[in-house]
Amino acid sequence: MAIIVCVPFYDTMPYGGPYPQKNYFAQQMLFVALLSLMILLNEKSWPWTRLLAALIFPIALIFMLRAPSATALVFAAVGIAGLFAVKFVWVSVSKVRHLRSIIFILGASVILLVAMIVLNQTNQTYLTDFLGALGKDTTFTGRTHIWSAGRLAAEENPIIGLGLEGFWNPANGAAQSINEMDFKPYGTKLTFHNAYLEVRVHLGYIGLGLYFLLWAWCGYRLFRQFFQESSLEMSALLIFGAIVFISTFTESMAWASFNTPLNLLYLGALATLSPIRRTYIGKAPVYVNSKAGYA
Repeated sequence: MAIIVCVPFYDTMPYGGPYPQKNYFAQQMLFVALLSLMILLNEKSWPWTRLLAALIFPIALIFMLRAPSATALVFAAVGIAGLFAVKFVWVSVSKVRHLRSIIFILGASVILLVAMIVLNQTNQTYLTDFLGALGKDTTFTGRTHIWSAGRLAAEENPIIGLGLEGFWNPANGAAQSINEMDFKPYGTKLTFHNAYLEVRVHLGYIGLGLYFLLWAWCGYRLFRQFFQESSLEMSALLIFGAIVFISTFTESMAWASFNTPLNLLYLGALATLSPIRRTYIGKAPVYVNSKAGYA
């Protein structure tokens, strides 16, 4: 359905297509591509859905590439690699007791070791080089200036915030100054490109605390399901949740109330909730009657 809606907007995709901004369009096509790849790799899916996914996956990637979003490109590479790793590595090693936990701990240790090495190099330019390869700069396309303005706005009412629509409205001169700095038309409703900053500005520290609790609960549910059931579906839901979480630092889509990434995040957190619980009662003895031929 998403592909059908976007096809007529092929020429305007670099500007957002049917969406108000190219980043939103690229994010939607990112999740269309990842969902299609998950269905394609899932042997339990119906044959006709896998055939449809094989057709949609490359189209979604092409549409995503039409919108030059560096964030979406990075998430696409990580998501595709993650799905292939789950399909061909993680599910297999789950058959060996405790091997998944060992791999997880080793992976986390390697990441921390690399981070320590990079952070201890005072003259390193890895971040600058990486952003330059993606066509970006150290201001994250002007995001750092918007973040500074957001922190100043948050200090106006730090406890309960400015309220919904309390900042991004045409009557607010500070918001229009950001529009002018970002070369946007007067009255444009931008975002702070940071979900936590959006919550802090509009809902204050009270809303931010509740927002942290929401993420803690979703993360707990996703990781618990991931280690309890090593299926491709549960692993993919964890990958989708990780993408949404990482994007909260440079995008505000997790501040919204209804969109595809958030739906997948909450679906993953609620996937195994059920009032039915299995309780171990005991073992039932079984006697084999060889003469009668049955147990």
